[in-house]
Amino acid sequence: VRASESIEISDGVIAVRSGNDGLKTSSDKKADKGYIDISGGTISVSSGGDAVAALTELRISGGTISTGSRRDLVSAASCKGLKAGAMVDISGGTLDIAADEDGIHSGGELRIRGGDVRVTASTGLQAGLRDSGAGDILLSGGRLFVSAAKQGLKAEGEIYANNELLVLFNSEKQAGFAAG
Repeated sequence: VRASESIEISDGVIAVRSGNDGLKTSSDKKADKGYIDISGGTISVSSGGDAVAALTELRISGGTISTGSRRDLVSAASCKGLKAGAMVDISGGTLDIAADEDGIHSGGELRIRGGDVRVTASTGLQAGLRDSGAGDILLSGGRLFVSAAKQGLKAEGEIYANNELLVLFNSEKQAGFAAG
């Protein structure tokens, strides 16, 4: 499902199976577009690329979302679970994210303020572009479980955690946190 301007989902049952990206916005022609906003519904995405990819912002405040992003042997496509160019903001919902690369990736800030979030990926949460010095992860609510082959949380900026947040990591190769 590709939209040039934005995708807004508030209810319903959506199942996407794609050899490429699952849900994606692609327009940068209007400053207030390029986002994906999910406030409800049941969404299942199985993809050979990014499962849910917003050019600008990805906002999730409700619903049940499950993703599986798996690269085949010949594809060079990005295989992230949830991805946004500027910001990922999760304030509610039940998410079960599986990906060959980053489970949740933001080119800028990544916020988890609520919801029940489960991530199984190579890198759990990634904020910021490599060596940019910018890209904070802010964890202030909800429940978070991360099972990562590499890093649980990786921020090019800072990692902030407060409130009553449960964070569990299973990281085989490196420490759970990496910042700056």
